[in-house]
Amino acid sequence: MGGTFAARVLLTVLGAASMVVGAFLRWASFEGSEGVDAPIGVFWTPNVQGDADLIASAGAVFILLAVLAVVGLALRTGVLTRVAGALAMVGFVLVVITIYRIEGANLGIGDVREGLWLILAGGILALISGFLGTRTV
Repeated sequence: MGGTFAARVLLTVLGAASMVVGAFLRWASFEGSEGVDAPIGVFWTPNVQGDADLIASAGAVFILLAVLAVVGLALRTGVLTRVAGALAMVGFVLVVITIYRIEGANLGIGDVREGLWLILAGGILALISGFLGTRTV
């Protein structure tokens, strides 16, 4: 049981770190596409204007999900870690759809950059870790 919990902690920390690092990297092939510069509206509309500050950015959403995944280690069930991982994957899909919907840019999945891929990987790791062994007292 101890080895499974150690794997849960390791995968959760790796997943959370991937989400945080991904929030600071480029999300698309055009300049200024870092997650911490993208307004939060990037999740639902391709018509976002200007840069956002760190607290009100789309990258901050993924940083918050990373924190929730780590906090989920305190719960025996791992449900919070699973939810954080699943929401990170949903956020990845929403941003990719938004990138695809930008008019006149002719962007596709090939234009998704390392930041979003790290966020997806982090979400998958967090989701998997939430299903691993629970802590016993």
